[in-house]
Parts: sequence; C-alpha cells; structure tokens
Amino acid sequence: MRICRVVMKFGGSCLKNAGAFKEVLRAIREYGGESQLVLVPSALSGVTDQLISMAKLATKKEFNDELELIIKRHVEIANDVLKQRKNSFIEKIEVMREELAKALGRVRIEGLNDSLLAFIEGFGERFSGVLLESFLNENGIRAKLVEAEDVIVTFNSYLNGLPLLEETAANVKEKIIPLLEEGMHVVVPGFICKNADGKI
Repeated sequence: MRICRVVMKFGGSCLKNAGAFKEVLRAIREYGGESQLVLVPSALSGVTDQLISMAKLATKKEFNDELELIIKRHVEIANDVLKQRKNSFIEKIEVMREELAKALGRVRIEGLNDSLLAFIEGFGERFSGVLLESFLNENGIRAKLVEAEDVIVTFNSYLNGLPLLEETAANVKEKIIPLLEEGMHVVVPGFICKNADGKI
C-alpha cells in the first residue's frame, strides 16, 4: 500500500482560540486518515506582531506586561483544551518565557539586530507548537514536536533565509521520517531555522 505523506500548515487565524484549535483537530481527523502528517503551526493570531513590537521597544522600556499578556493568552487556551497535559504545557511555556525574557534583556544591552529580532519573533511559533503537540496527544492523536531549527538549515540571512536543501533533506530523513514511520504525526513550528553555523 502506498503511504501518503501530507504537510498541513495552520496559519495564525487557525490557532486564535480554543474553538479554532478544535477545528484544527477536526481537520486533522478528517483529512489525515491513513496519511503521515507533518503539521506546521504559525504563531497564534496577532502574537508575531506583539513580539516584533516588544523587540523594537525593548531598548526603551520594560516589556514585562506585554510578555505576560502573551503567556496568559496561551495558558487561557490551554485551560480550555487541556486537562491531563495542562501542567506539563505550563511548565514548558514558563521555561520558554524565561528564555524570551533573557533575549529581550539582551536587546536593552546590545541593541536590536536581525539575529535577535528573528530569534524573538520565532517564539510565537515555538509557543503554538508546544500547545498543538499537547492538544493533539490530549485528544488521542499521537504527535511529536520536532524543533524546526533541528531540521531546517538556511543561508546566513536571519529574516529571509533560503534553505540549504541537501542539509535540510538529510535532517528530515534522520529526524522526521522515522517518527512518521512509527505512526506519529510530527509538529514542526513554522518560521524557525538555523544557519550553517548552527545559530538560530
């Protein structure tokens, strides 16, 4: 039997609230079938713009209130769609929150460059990727998060990177294909990658 592998990309409006996550679940169940799925979530609607604004303002002002609003939004969705996996999700997002706060702190010291901006901007996809993985497993769909920077390698352009196809294909074969063959759906957050030097 021929195996069908499908990439499903979910934009921010598909992940804006608990109801939208339930529609994503319906789509995966309806269109996934026997297919091996790679699921690529964007940041929740509006989060990328918030992160960019925070990064640009971080040289001039504190960012704690804005950061907490982003975290609160993800936790509120988790409260609506997660039960058994809620605490685990909150632990993961708190670790990422600290990492994001440190990156914003670096902006205050070093100023904002393309590398830092891209790193900060990618947290939206990282947050939604962890939430989507938790949500799918909560609902009986075997899913595994694979960090995009462990797969996608690009030229040294932080905001407009083009993939190095040979290196990226090798990573897909090593890190994604085995999971698909085990019957897992693979969640790979959008936007994020690393350059040939290993820098995100």
